[in-house]
Amino acid sequence: MLRLYGVTGFPDRHVPAPARLKYTSGQHSHSRQPTLPDDIDSFIDKKRTLLGATATFVYLVAVSLIILVVWSVWQTRVQTIAESKSTTTNMARALAQHAQDAIRSADNLLVGMAELVEEQRHLRDTGAHG
Repeated sequence: MLRLYGVTGFPDRHVPAPARLKYTSGQHSHSRQPTLPDDIDSFIDKKRTLLGATATFVYLVAVSLIILVVWSVWQTRVQTIAESKSTTTNMARALAQHAQDAIRSADNLLVGMAELVEEQRHLRDTGAHG
């Protein structure tokens, strides 16, 4: 682990140092050859685990967003169907009321005409005899 002091954003935090290499002394004292750290397998496993966790997180976020969109669309559908039922019911009531009013108007007109014809017949009959 590499400890960083006084660096902004990294106060006293341990940061893994994957690029840190150990140096061993060879035959010549001025030439040192880099070797990989002893725990390279655990480092690779940690990196794979982190990559897998990140991929899982991204997958879960994407699935959550898809679920939210599907739920929103479903709720909109349910609301639209409810509004359509209400609108259809109101339209049927208005149409029935209009039909009833039209029949009542026609009935009143026919009753009025019948009374008028009856009255004229009565006047004609009484005027002719008298």
